[in-house]
Amino acid sequence: MIKIYDKTFAKINNSLFKSKILNYTKENPCCYGYPNCNCPKHQSNAHLHYAIPELRESLYNALDKCKLNCEITHMWSFVTFNNQEVDSINHNHQVSNNKEYTGLLYLTKTDIGTVFDDEVITPKINTWYIWDSKLYHRPNNGITEKNRIVISTGLKQYD
Repeated sequence: MIKIYDKTFAKINNSLFKSKILNYTKENPCCYGYPNCNCPKHQSNAHLHYAIPELRESLYNALDKCKLNCEITHMWSFVTFNNQEVDSINHNHQVSNNKEYTGLLYLTKTDIGTVFDDEVITPKINTWYIWDSKLYHRPNNGITEKNRIVISTGLKQYD
């Protein structure tokens, strides 16, 4: 697991920025089948990195710091509103036989982390967590006290 704090991104991750993410999520739902689909209840489509360039820049800066040569294949937001239970389904993000990574960024303070078979992410805002996309994971079970906003991304490694 790679963990990279982005102090530059921390300066722009304010209530206005979070509102932008919430609006994007509302206006650009997960898929064409929404709301009659199997996706989490409040998830955006996979094109967030095109709409919010600050997220794309932050991730590429993090990848440079850890010397990973990857391109973003998709990025989306996952929101759980206050006093709601987090959608917690065990899954992975591997979509091909290529070397792929998953990235995760918490935009809001939360005690509800991400659970793997042998590890649990204790959330820290403005920190990218990057791991092999083959690894199964899920949000920890729980009910949020405040809005929980998480950014997730798929990455394809290139030479």
